[in-house]
Amino acid sequence: MKMMLLTAGFLACAGTATLAQTMPGSALEYLDVDDSFQVSQDEFSSQMRQFYAPMDTDGNGQLEFGEVEGFVSREIFDAADTNRNGRISAKEYQAQMVRDFQDADVDGDGVLD
Repeated sequence: MKMMLLTAGFLACAGTATLAQTMPGSALEYLDVDDSFQVSQDEFSSQMRQFYAPMDTDGNGQLEFGEVEGFVSREIFDAADTNRNGRISAKEYQAQMVRDFQDADVDGDGVLD
């Protein structure tokens, strides 16, 4: 998937529309909480989890397409909605975070840099 749900959420909040593989340095700096110049899976997941609640504007604990359609396409949303109920649960969001990180880690070294 070229534009990933979670990364799209972060990038929308960061004000840029690029892929995780080509994140600008400032986006990686935000995710790099230990200042190692690399973003680990834990750092990525921890930071991305912070976006779930603010995106859930109706506070029902799940994301509906209308809450994220300004920065996520229907195709991306539907791919993350693995049980096809029209909502993305916290569990689906977490699973997508893992897939997003793996997709962004193009050299397979376990970090984004």
